[in-house]
Amino acid sequence: NEGQMWFSLKSFDKARAILEESLHISETEYHPETDRDKISFADNTCEIHHALVSVYLGINQPQEAWEHAVKAYNHAEFSGRIVRMGYANRALGDVLTQLGESPDPDYNSDVDYYYDQAMSAFKQVKAEGEIAKTLLAQGQSLAKRNKKRSAGHKYQQAMVMFTRLGMMDSAAEAAEAQTQII
Repeated sequence: NEGQMWFSLKSFDKARAILEESLHISETEYHPETDRDKISFADNTCEIHHALVSVYLGINQPQEAWEHAVKAYNHAEFSGRIVRMGYANRALGDVLTQLGESPDPDYNSDVDYYYDQAMSAFKQVKAEGEIAKTLLAQGQSLAKRNKKRSAGHKYQQAMVMFTRLGMMDSAAEAAEAQTQII
């Protein structure tokens, strides 16, 4: 949580240091024995990797972000938590937007595939805030890929959802992004 707080303050170096330390402690000092503990470990580790994806994208290191996105996905899959699958798929979409294509042939290079998978996961658990964040992320991805009309549509959907949920800062971010592509 502290690493995510530093990320939200755009203090990427501090966030990275704290998250990497958390990951190191998790992987070297925690040895789950029961199936329940193993699932909990995968769930927590997925969250750390997911946060590191954002940090590495924030400092323009998409290859490092890719490594963490793949690990987040693998841990999410093991944990079986639908919401984690949503986070991991959105992270893969965000990284592939930067990379342009998958560096691993085992992973689809279609960016929108991962956003669609994230949307599906978040809809299953009715995580409306995460659905709106995914719409915004996909809109940003579409804009970067010069698909402005589709991006505008995603921004509009995100703005409506954020407003309905009372997430006014995020609604303003979506509105601003929409004005940038007009």
